[in-house]
Formats: sequence, structure tokens, C-alpha cells
Amino acid sequence: MCIHDKNIKNWFPLTTKSLDNNRRVLDQNGVYFIRTNKPFKRLKGHECNILYIGQGNLYNRLWCLADLSKKWIHSAQKRVKDYKKNFPSAVLTFSFVITKNSKDKEWILISKYNKEHLELPPFNHQH
Repeated sequence: MCIHDKNIKNWFPLTTKSLDNNRRVLDQNGVYFIRTNKPFKRLKGHECNILYIGQGNLYNRLWCLADLSKKWIHSAQKRVKDYKKNFPSAVLTFSFVITKNSKDKEWILISKYNKEHLELPPFNHQH
């Protein structure tokens, strides 16, 4: 893993079932991370497996990425769908940090990632 934050400990499958099982905890604001089981090269630094860093209501935002049958309402939905199509054996998982200052925490973590790798996480790129 390339994000070094002592609060990121547990990873869960990015599935609607996993989200529903954790809804009580996830139904609040925070920062979340999507990773793959297949690390990939970055411009600088070690290989990484973090695909996306986001923030907001954890349950709602993660649900959009787990249930890809819905209309595109999240900026990373199409990227997740394309990734799963091109890498069918890849397993996506998520972790999160609960915080009231989710926008600030997200900015700090994306900035750390960018400093370490000289680029953003792949699914954070805007097209």
C-alpha cells in the first residue's frame, strides 16, 4: 500500500453486501480509499494499489462504486466499471477514515499521494 495513514487498517470487499453489512458505521462522512489486489507502477516511488481517494457520506459514495448497474452519478463509476471489465480477476476493496473534515482530510491524503508518486491516483483524474 502506498498511503501511509495509521487510521487505515481494515479493508472490505467493494460489494453491495459488504456495504450493507457495515451500513451503521458507513452512514457518516469520511474519506475512503479504493484499492486493487494488483499493484501497479507509478511515475515515482514504489508500486501502489490505491486507485481512488474520495470523500463524503461513505455509504452513499461507496454504494455508487459497488453497484455499477445504476446511472453514472459518481465521477469514478465508469473507471471502476472499465477496470473490472479489463481486469476481471482483480479484486477491489475499500477502507475509510471517519472524519468531520472529510474535504480537508481528502486533500491532505491526495497531496501526500501526489508528492510520493508525482501523480494522482488513477481514478482521481478528471476527464
